[in-house]
Amino acid sequence: MVASRQKRLVSSSHIFLGLVSCVVAVVAPEHLPLLSVSAIAATPSPVGSPPATTGPVTAMALSPDGKSIVVATHSGIEIGELQDSTKWNQHAFEADQISDLEFSPDGTRLVVAGGTPGQFGLTEILKWPTCERYALRRDFDEVCTAVAWSPDGRHVAVGCHDSTIQIFSVESGKMEAKVESHSRAVTGLVWTTTDNKPETGTVLVSSSLDQSVRLFVPIITEDDMTIIQTRILDQHTREVQGIALASVQSRFQNEKLTLVSWGDDRTLRFWQPLTGRMLRFAKLESEVVDAVWDAHGTIVIAALSNGEVVTVDLQDTHIHRLQRFDPPITKVSVSPGNRELIVSDFRGRVHFVPYPQTIPKD
Repeated sequence: MVASRQKRLVSSSHIFLGLVSCVVAVVAPEHLPLLSVSAIAATPSPVGSPPATTGPVTAMALSPDGKSIVVATHSGIEIGELQDSTKWNQHAFEADQISDLEFSPDGTRLVVAGGTPGQFGLTEILKWPTCERYALRRDFDEVCTAVAWSPDGRHVAVGCHDSTIQIFSVESGKMEAKVESHSRAVTGLVWTTTDNKPETGTVLVSSSLDQSVRLFVPIITEDDMTIIQTRILDQHTREVQGIALASVQSRFQNEKLTLVSWGDDRTLRFWQPLTGRMLRFAKLESEVVDAVWDAHGTIVIAALSNGEVVTVDLQDTHIHRLQRFDPPITKVSVSPGNRELIVSDFRGRVHFVPYPQTIPKD
């Protein structure tokens, strides 16, 4: 168990609209720092206590070079350095909530998706690392809930609360295709190559509150794009809340792609998405809030609604309990090389916890 190990703690605070950036850092006493980043002021807080103005972290992403972490609250994004958690920059977002973040394959841009419920959805593409605006779309009918870059970085797929998936050209801003296969809100998107060569084919995978995971093949020509639905993975018995992809080979699969999906039925389900085969599933004690593959692509780290963070082994679905958090976790990630587990909670705090190099079979 890692509950007794030393950890770092970062607090994420509300950002006023119109504020482009500022950096504030405070280190609390002793060995367990709490860093309060605020647009007004930063004052020391006792270890473990929330700042006066915080909200839950709703999205989190690591930069491709492994040096930075981006976390989102309802009012904007905060950018920190993994090697120095006292350095944070803030960037405002022109909507009430942020649902998803994703870096482009080449690491030069960051797409942010969200919106204001009942009014509009919004996506913003920022240049990285300057956070200078590259493009802004504010013409979605509902909140944007998920985003994914195409493997070549030329297109962005946007999933929305109105159940649609819209695909745009990054260069021109033109909507190239609109998918209306789901019947409820889209909760996750992954766009990947089938064999690590974008020119030979890609697949777009989506999850939804309609209890399904769906696979689409984009056919892109010089003039247009056609989206063909190829598979529906519908073994979940309740709403599917997300998906994550690992590109690894093991003796348990006949292809390179392994997908994990999670939902309100308290299961993690492992798939070979191209064939539609479900490899196995793990039943957990409570609903899965978020999940991510470790750096090796063999273990999934899952945050549960009861506050526990667990690992689930792809090989045998063995479940190991890492730690329990109070309040519960909203997002989970892992640093390059599996050095640290990075989790955020409902109070807007980001915890850095040493990740065990071996997972015991307890």
